[in-house]
Amino acid sequence: MTLPPTDEETQEIYKIYCQLATIIHDYAVGQQLYKKNCYSWAITANYYSLMHCGRFICLIGIKDCPKYHSDLHNFLSGKENKFERKSGKSVDDLLRNLQHIGDYTKLYNKIKILGLKLEKIKKIRENNSYDFFIISHQINHSILETEFPKAYAEIKKLNYEYLNFVFELFVSYINSLDYKDYFIGFLKDTNNKYTWAFIDLIKNLSIQNIEPQLIEEIKILIDEKLIRKLVGGISLDDSFFNPITYGFYPEKYDKMKEFINNINDLTGSRVV
Repeated sequence: MTLPPTDEETQEIYKIYCQLATIIHDYAVGQQLYKKNCYSWAITANYYSLMHCGRFICLIGIKDCPKYHSDLHNFLSGKENKFERKSGKSVDDLLRNLQHIGDYTKLYNKIKILGLKLEKIKKIRENNSYDFFIISHQINHSILETEFPKAYAEIKKLNYEYLNFVFELFVSYINSLDYKDYFIGFLKDTNNKYTWAFIDLIKNLSIQNIEPQLIEEIKILIDEKLIRKLVGGISLDDSFFNPITYGFYPEKYDKMKEFINNINDLTGSRVV
């Protein structure tokens, strides 16, 4: 019989899912913004989706990731072999832990290219996020009106490629775990009363007025690349969810508390 995951492993399941949900969310928002001719922010959303792809790779490989964008880019590309944080892990550690997923050389090249591309896209994202000459001329400009769509097309293509890549890593990683049935049970909403896995993700995109056609594309992608490849699952006891509740999970609690405190600081409310 499969032993249930520890509290720490349950939190890891939740953290990995949240990272994947963020990747998908930013990808969808990027496509929606482009359809609305918001070129500058469409590029930015796609960049962040790709950035979270990089963090996702680090998370499943070494249980940690660089905090700063440039550190992440340099780590993935191999320019820096380590980053200073909790783990002290190296690129070699990352690749060694992911060897069961696929060919070492192909995996290394895929991750390295992501780091290099992120470094280049970050410069474009900064152009169209900070520079008023760029932002104010993104529509109906004799020079930039062709440059924004060109940049978006390349970045979106890359984003779709790495979205599929992290889906493959996700499935392979889950299938490598001793407690995979618990992970799959969580993702497939086995108990049919929790709505914060894939079902909730799609619902959230709908609430955010993402176009139905785009939502359907994402639903098909999730079904083909994830659900159909995750064989197994187990009906989860309520106690499974205790370690990832707001009050119990310190990392989750601290992040949410910081967010609320920052809002209270802005509005002049009492900071808790």
